[in-house]
Amino acid sequence: MSSNTELTTTTPGALSIGLCLHDLKYDAAASLKQAQLDGFDFITTGVCNNVNNNKNNNDNKITTRSDVLALSAKWWRSNVVGILDHDNATNMWSKYIDDDSTPFDFCHHMQLPAVILPSLGNSTTTTDGNTETMVTDIDEASMSATSHHELLIHQYASRLGNVTTKSSSSSMQYWVPVPCTRQGLQDWQLFYQLVGRNSNVKILLQLQPIGGNGNNAATADSFASQMRLLHVFLGEPVAAVGLSTKLFLTNRKGFPTLAKLHQVIVTHTLTRIGRTVKFILFGPSLHTQSLSNLPQALGATGCLPYRQYLQHLRSQSSVVSACDSPEASMECNYLDRLQKPLQPLSDHLDYETYETFERDPVKYVKYQEAIYMALQDLIIYNNNSPPQQVTVFVVGAGRGPLVTAVMDAFESLDQITSGKFFPQLNIVVVEKNPSAVLILQSRAQADPQWQKYAAGGNLVIVPSDLRNVTLESYHGKRADIVVSELLGSFGDNELSPECLDSFYATAVCQPSTISIPSRYTSYVALVNSAKLHAQAQQQALYPNEHVTNMVGMVKAMETPYVVRTHACSQMSAEQECWVFEHPSSSKTLPSALHDRDCVLNFEPASHGGCGYGSGYGHVDANLNATTTMNDSESCGLSWTCTGLLGTFSADLYTGRNGQGTSCISIAPTNFSVGMFSWFPLYFPIHEPLLVPAGASVRVYLWRKQSLEQSKVWYEWALAVHRNGEMLSTTNIHNPGGRSYSVSMK
Repeated sequence: MSSNTELTTTTPGALSIGLCLHDLKYDAAASLKQAQLDGFDFITTGVCNNVNNNKNNNDNKITTRSDVLALSAKWWRSNVVGILDHDNATNMWSKYIDDDSTPFDFCHHMQLPAVILPSLGNSTTTTDGNTETMVTDIDEASMSATSHHELLIHQYASRLGNVTTKSSSSSMQYWVPVPCTRQGLQDWQLFYQLVGRNSNVKILLQLQPIGGNGNNAATADSFASQMRLLHVFLGEPVAAVGLSTKLFLTNRKGFPTLAKLHQVIVTHTLTRIGRTVKFILFGPSLHTQSLSNLPQALGATGCLPYRQYLQHLRSQSSVVSACDSPEASMECNYLDRLQKPLQPLSDHLDYETYETFERDPVKYVKYQEAIYMALQDLIIYNNNSPPQQVTVFVVGAGRGPLVTAVMDAFESLDQITSGKFFPQLNIVVVEKNPSAVLILQSRAQADPQWQKYAAGGNLVIVPSDLRNVTLESYHGKRADIVVSELLGSFGDNELSPECLDSFYATAVCQPSTISIPSRYTSYVALVNSAKLHAQAQQQALYPNEHVTNMVGMVKAMETPYVVRTHACSQMSAEQECWVFEHPSSSKTLPSALHDRDCVLNFEPASHGGCGYGSGYGHVDANLNATTTMNDSESCGLSWTCTGLLGTFSADLYTGRNGQGTSCISIAPTNFSVGMFSWFPLYFPIHEPLLVPAGASVRVYLWRKQSLEQSKVWYEWALAVHRNGEMLSTTNIHNPGGRSYSVSMK
């Protein structure tokens, strides 16, 4: 929502909870006053035609409201959500669609952040959060009933399309109540496609009673199917979660509580999207009798204990860790915000970006570990006599954290050996960013640890592109170890292969030169994210920063983006694309050396991908285990593929004497917990692909290089298959690097 139309932002640790009370449906002032006394963040208010323009009746009755005089604009645009007054979807639209003045006019006039619409097709949401059937006794095998059901959805989408077209400049959201059921998911997928995946149309996800007859197997199956449904829905545009007071049980003290499985579902929703999602409680209170001896516990609305219970779930340790940790706080401004990858040879990072990356609590520890192991192999475990000097290059040094890591590793090893027969350490620091070079030179003069090396001529700073470094650029000693920080979100997407192999081909390096990192692997996974796809489309509205022949939507949807995924669902385990190793076994640098391609087949996951979450963070193996269902035909769900998510893992160094391997990774299967220097790389597709239950997705991916055009680019395409038949396919994205490439100049 825009800044002038938004729900109140909650503070860290809080959960934004709204309240819908039937008896105060048309008095927003009274409802908000009572709700705020109980700590609710927003309320719903009924909206209807403010003018009855009946062409056959000259009596144009104006419906008056006292609350429009009692609440100022700031409350309407931040703390009030509209809810349409309707008996069912068909009647609602037929009542309002031809009117000159619709309830939406009132909502726009009051700048409401959102309005709750009827449920899809065969049901409607009442003000208590329940659904009422419009089409009853439907035989699922009856084509006529199915056709009628789909016709209602088409009519609904068509009429909503008319409304959104008339108000295209408005940022108001349209919340469509969708039950968290298989049928609800199918209805939503059809409806959302029919409304053109309009970014202002959102889901109000309604949690449903969980089935089961007390049988453990039945309860487990119900839990698994609900979690799998939830995982798919969390990739859709869920704005809010609705809970009816009828879902709550009563504990021994008379207070409301949720069933264990509902608790898990709510808690999981909070860990996934708790920083952005709203909750709406549909009253009235059903615990007034059980708490009759504690009337103050009910609060002004009677619903205070429900809000307190939801806030209690928000305070669970797993939710607090996901939403309120220092790392989570740092990520808030990056959630689902697409960033174009760097042009590494022409873009320079700013001071604040360097500073942010240097706070990473994992990356530099792992680098120092790898450097220590490499020095140990060179100095202590060397089969020949220990070297008199060791020369370490740090290339792409930035402000110098890896330089400090080299010094710390060397000094800690020196202490262990008590300095006996220990060689001299020479450090050559290579950096192309002039501003970063200034900081490096300043550290060499002001930092006591750096001064010690600089004063003896053992620390040399070379302001250069690493590919242009020669023996004459410094004291002329050849590299024993090269430490680089050139990896991108996809491993090789910031030209690490091209830069490092060019550097290793110079006289600066020798056959025995050690590379840190020594090996890195690129991965992709399938993702469903309406938010990321909409964000990619919006990139077409921004200026074309790098001149290409392609502009507008084609360029926007053929560009990969760095993003901290949030409202996103990875649907299966990531798969390996290709590997780069350094030093390369090849001594020449033909164009084909860095070309790569792969064909990957993603079969339906038995666990529905639940444990992979948004695609950023370590896989939850326990969740995958508890959501695994053996009968794939009965438990499979259709879902929408909106692109690929690229990640990487890197072996920094493998010790020669059983020390193991020092690794870093943002691939979910072996994610380096706590590391935040890289977010995944999102490859969008022009049009989302509906993947039916039981279908597989084949991914074609190419990494290409042109020495003549001095650029590197990716191309990608997807195809949906089931039972040997191709159901749908995309075009090849970014052929010839027409929309996006990385310059080697």
